[in-house]
Amino acid sequence: MRIPRLDGIRAIAILLVFFYHHRLLGGSGRAGVDLFFVLPGLLITRILRASSSKDHYWSRFYLKRSIRILPPLALLFALCLTLDPHMSLWTIAGYSLFLGNVMNITRYANELFLVLWSLAVEEHFYIFWPFAVKFLQRRTLITLVTCVLLIEPILRAAFTPYIQGETVYYLTPFRLDSLAAGSLPRTPDRECPRRESATTLEYHRNILRCLAACADSDLLCQTSHVTRIP
Repeated sequence: MRIPRLDGIRAIAILLVFFYHHRLLGGSGRAGVDLFFVLPGLLITRILRASSSKDHYWSRFYLKRSIRILPPLALLFALCLTLDPHMSLWTIAGYSLFLGNVMNITRYANELFLVLWSLAVEEHFYIFWPFAVKFLQRRTLITLVTCVLLIEPILRAAFTPYIQGETVYYLTPFRLDSLAAGSLPRTPDRECPRRESATTLEYHRNILRCLAACADSDLLCQTSHVTRIP
């Protein structure tokens, strides 16, 4: 599902990540990664809410995700194995099973696959979120997402002084608030589709508020004292 009015936000996310990797924005450029998590949270929630009462809910969702993700991932693996034919089997297995964020903090990390950590976080979200959308009422979903938004910054701040900063940055339990931010402002109401256009402005305002909170919590963690694991 593509929403044209979100293309501008997607472009901002790309620029932020680009500037961050070229050391033009410092740590604040990581907000672009948060944006990339917000957008899937929004789109996946809309898709799931719209189809939760239809037949083939599960197969249709996971089939579409597989078609979108697996072919380019297979191409990436083929290219990387050509460049590094002696790659460890543990490395191949870990990254191919969508554990890239875990692999990045182990000795089996591979520079060619480092970018797959964010895909791993999204895939972990795709495992449990369809169940929440299918079986929970809209109000319960909003409560759940609100709790995630409140707890995640506290969790990062609590763990950052005691474990490696990159561990907090990569692992799924510390990254769910950005995905939740996309899911919270607008969980589509199937019974009232006309409300969508009326709440568009409010939705974008809420997105910006959630992103500001995520960015503030990330800056807090970056400025905290970090004790690295030997």
